[in-house]
Amino acid sequence: MGSKWDDQPLGTVPDAVIARTTGVSRERVRQVRSARGIPRYQKISDRIWDKVGLGTRPDHTIASELGVGGTAVRLMRIRKNIPSFGSGALQEARLRLDDVDVREMHNEGHSVNAIADMANVSTPRVRKELGRLGLHRTRAEAAVTDASRARMRAPRGRYRSRNSDPTQGEK
Repeated sequence: MGSKWDDQPLGTVPDAVIARTTGVSRERVRQVRSARGIPRYQKISDRIWDKVGLGTRPDHTIASELGVGGTAVRLMRIRKNIPSFGSGALQEARLRLDDVDVREMHNEGHSVNAIADMANVSTPRVRKELGRLGLHRTRAEAAVTDASRARMRAPRGRYRSRNSDPTQGEK
């Protein structure tokens, strides 16, 4: 058992791959791996990946439980589009939308873009939440609401210019 084996990824890839790259038999790789107490490589099925709760704990913790490298866990988490533990991306988006009462803002006539800006989330995220709540607004309804809001913000009183009403065209 020379240093040639120290550089090999024993147990992290199939023995056949190591045998092919080193030019020895698969059996020899198995003997060396076993003598060092390294378990054989096991491909993890998708069912197991779904059960371990990727993104709910640090990758290295899941890796040690499964007996794989942290990179394997990270790559699978990325492949499944799951944010890393501690990034809080998923929980943070949910909390931001909880802080802003989407239903109330929608009923007050705020546009999807306005709700997204106030909640600091993406417009598609607000649309998804509105859909989940069963609230949908047509473009016509939104246009009427936005126009009435613009009229309310228009300057009033003695110094109001002729063209300050946004619903009137230019003269």
